Amino acid sequence: LAALESDGMLCGNSHNNNIGWMIAMYIAMASMFRDVSLIQGNRQLKAKLFKFWAGNFDLYLQAIAHRLNITIPDTENVSKNIEPTIPKGNGKDPWGLGEVLCRVQTNFWAHRRKIGGDGLDITTWSSAERKQYNFDNKDPLPKKTIESLREG
Repeated sequence: LAALESDGMLCGNSHNNNIGWMIAMYIAMASMFRDVSLIQGNRQLKAKLFKFWAGNFDLYLQAIAHRLNITIPDTENVSKNIEPTIPKGNGKDPWGLGEVLCRVQTNFWAHRRKIGGDGLDITTWSSAERKQYNFDNKDPLPKKTIESLREG
């Protein structure tokens, strides 16, 4: 949404006729995610600077829709009463997701610092790398197995 807004393509009279329906779908998904504890509930944030809280995902969507005069079908327009502090979509990274991604990469990615590729395929790792990440510090793939895989 931030990218569309910064390009001027996200407003009530834009050619994106189904944007209200798409926002409604994500609001419904947020409710379902809350039901199965994937995200926490809404929370009023008191910080002056924007700080993303996943539980407010639906409120952010409603606030953006309200700010840009986008009608969300089949939902109550709660955003008139609840206005969470949200950034304007006019910067390169208005939501600060680049910084969050760096933190996730540093704290949670066990091997090789990029998404996808062969980094998660242990057959491409060296024996020392496989030993390092194995619980008993032994190579889980014997040399014979690796040779068999290479031969096909």
